[in-house]
Amino acid sequence: MIFKQNFFDTKTASMICFHFGTIMELIRAMATLTIKNLPDNVYTQLKQAAASHRRSINSEVIVCLERSLIIPVLNVPETLKKIRSLRKATVRGSLTNAVIVKARNEGRP
Repeated sequence: MIFKQNFFDTKTASMICFHFGTIMELIRAMATLTIKNLPDNVYTQLKQAAASHRRSINSEVIVCLERSLIIPVLNVPETLKKIRSLRKATVRGSLTNAVIVKARNEGRP
C-alpha cells in the first residue's frame, strides 16, 4: 500500500506532497493574470513578437512585463567612472561657434 497525501497551504499558496512520510515536492502556485479589452493591433503585435522569438504568447507577455517592470540597480560610482573615461577619450578640444561654422563650410573630415 502506497501512502500519498497532498496538502494545500493557503498561507504560502503551495502544494506539498507527502509520500511515505517524505516531502516529495513543493510547488509554488503562480499568479494568474487576465487581460480584458486588449486591442486587436496590440494582440497582433504580441503574437508576431512571440513567433519571432519562438515563444508562446504567454511567455512573450511575461518577458515584456519583466523588461518593463524590473529596473536594474544602477551602480552610480561605476557608471560615473565609465562616463568620465569616455569623456577623456573623446575630448579633442573645445567646440566653439567658429569651429562649427568652419566645419559646415569646409565639409566634415
